[in-house]
Amino acid sequence: MSKNNFRLIFDGRAILCVLAAMLLTYVWFNSYRQLQAAKADALAKVKNDANNYARIIAEHTARTIHSADQVSIFLANRYNETDSTLDLREYAQNGAFLGDMVNQISIIDANGDLLQSNLPVQKVNLSDREHFRVHINEDSGRLFISKPVLGRVSKKWSIQMTRRANLHDGNLHGVIVVSIDPFYFTHFYQELNLGNSGLVTIVRQDGGMDDWASAEK
Repeated sequence: MSKNNFRLIFDGRAILCVLAAMLLTYVWFNSYRQLQAAKADALAKVKNDANNYARIIAEHTARTIHSADQVSIFLANRYNETDSTLDLREYAQNGAFLGDMVNQISIIDANGDLLQSNLPVQKVNLSDREHFRVHINEDSGRLFISKPVLGRVSKKWSIQMTRRANLHDGNLHGVIVVSIDPFYFTHFYQELNLGNSGLVTIVRQDGGMDDWASAEK
């Protein structure tokens, strides 16, 4: 084989190698660009879904709290009008309360004793409970929302939503308690289409999280 022919073959192979390298580089670069674009699209979709879920959950939570607060305001007014003759069990039987979301509705008197409940009343003092003590010395005029506690009458975990009821002179008359079932929230979250590994978690304002507070699909 002449030197010229050998050089042509070598040059041809070199050109093919260069072209193959260029083609491979293009394929890898194009694949990388497509993967990055797909990643950006996926992240944008996840962010959009997260925003939508957050809005749905916020609206559901706000409606729940508002409903509980309306009940507490109504009962505080009725308690001030009727005092101890108010019959919460009758109200519950007539469907005046909030259905499955509520474990218990109760009234605690000024001494911390359980005065009324839609459940069979037991002699129990609740003066040590945060959701009562927060109303003793100050009337904030606002609904108080407790950490989940185990009810001494209902024997269920509950989020206590409470309001202070005042006498005409402004002194403490009692505390209205609407005990919300925390699993009402997780059951709602489980109805959301989060995918096979989706997770919603309730985190308190102090950063704490309770064992019941997540719903996984």
